Amino acid sequence: GTPHVNNVNQIGSFIILGSEKTSRGTRIYTTVSWATNIKLKKYYNLIQELHKMLNGKEDDILENVQTLRNANKTYKKQVEELQKELTAYKVKEILQMEDTVLVDVVDASQLRTVSQALLNEVSSTKILLTTSNDNNDFAIISPEGKARDIYALIQKPLEASGGGSPKIVTARSSKPKQEVIELLQKNI
Repeated sequence: GTPHVNNVNQIGSFIILGSEKTSRGTRIYTTVSWATNIKLKKYYNLIQELHKMLNGKEDDILENVQTLRNANKTYKKQVEELQKELTAYKVKEILQMEDTVLVDVVDASQLRTVSQALLNEVSSTKILLTTSNDNNDFAIISPEGKARDIYALIQKPLEASGGGSPKIVTARSSKPKQEVIELLQKNI
């Protein structure tokens, strides 16, 4: 329906905030009277906050936000490149180690990416184990396609949760670290 007022002065301030297309037509967003004052104060305060955060002129807020977004994209790309370099470095480091079960050579956050990169480089099964927040995260890397078989043998005794492909399995166990290491070494 259409709102009606008895006198024009009942409207007070009237502002169209915006509009959008809907399936029924066009929806118009408005504010009137005291609600207009409240909205204007809210938007003014928001602009002032942005002005202080961006350390620039009010007229340059949009430009400064766009500059920040572009810089953020650039930084994300740089972080990705650095992570790739770190992964390559970790793979080279791991390839020089002769042990089959390698403990705490990578962080839990790097476990999956290092495992995937390592798969193409190793000729026999390797297991990476790392501890974080009282959990033991591990990856079984098997170029022979035995990762799931090894995991099936240790899953119940370790009360492990995880999964993966025949060549890479990642999992987690809350059992003590030494128990996890011994069981992994015994079942390779």
